[in-house]
Amino acid sequence: MINFPVFKQVKVEGYALYPGKSDGEGINVDLTSGPWVILGVNGLGKSTLLLILKYTLIGAVRARKPGFAGSTSDMFALNNRLFAVRVGDAAQSANATLTIDFGSTSCTVTRRLSDLKLVSATFTGTDIRSETSDEDEYRSQLVAAMSVGRFDDAVRMIDFITFFLEERELLIWNLEAQYELFRAALSPEASKLRQLEAEIISADSSARNLKANISKIVNRRRKEEDKHQSLTETRARLASATAEFETAEAHELEIKHELEQDDIYRSDTRISLKQSQREAEEVLQEYEEIKYRVLQHAFAGASLEPPRFYRRPLSSSQATLSSMFMFA
Repeated sequence: MINFPVFKQVKVEGYALYPGKSDGEGINVDLTSGPWVILGVNGLGKSTLLLILKYTLIGAVRARKPGFAGSTSDMFALNNRLFAVRVGDAAQSANATLTIDFGSTSCTVTRRLSDLKLVSATFTGTDIRSETSDEDEYRSQLVAAMSVGRFDDAVRMIDFITFFLEERELLIWNLEAQYELFRAALSPEASKLRQLEAEIISADSSARNLKANISKIVNRRRKEEDKHQSLTETRARLASATAEFETAEAHELEIKHELEQDDIYRSDTRISLKQSQREAEEVLQEYEEIKYRVLQHAFAGASLEPPRFYRRPLSSSQATLSSMFMFA
């Protein structure tokens, strides 16, 4: 049987937000059978009083959002100066004392409002009475009084069921929150369930990380294979291009050799041409000399002296004119 907290008395002393009827009196209210209604304009401290009830009971902690969280802790530290910053004197001398019933067990707990530190806690019941100022021991006794498996479960159930504050989860519509509460309420002895859940989430996370790493390795290998294949193809193309280049170089050398031979042949041909021209000139000169001698022989009885022989022979027209002149 889960024992939810039933608040029997609240007492706040030295807190400037609740001065009371006289200076420093504060508030001290016995919460008999309700319902109780707190009325007041904005800023008077209605929500602050509910928060004092809650955090005096559980201390400066808050529960994470419902749902699997793997190895993440269910509890997070709350700003322990939550109430100190709301008053001018930082709640230096302010205390809050609650009396709560958990079934047959009654608890009276006092905390400083300046830092929510536990001052004292007393648990009394049919066969128990204990006092403590140690936070861990208080949490253990609170768990036993509520008959739940873990302090985290106690905090979550107080968050969802006991208090209706602004940050409260919508329990009716939140399946994860329902699972958290039913697990804590129906199987409080299964204290290892959360640990198993955390191990499952951790293993799943490790598997996903491993899968991601394997995928990266496979992709890297594929890229390396593509590079290797591309490198092989490139090397093949390079070898082919090198062979073609060497063939082109050999062909270029042959062409250069042919050009050199052609240059030599052209030079030889020019020399032969010059020689042929010189020979032709010599033959033409001999011809002119022979023709001149023939004319000279033909007109041997003429009184005119033959023209002097010039090294450069007369052309045929000049020779004809000369012969005509001599004949005349």
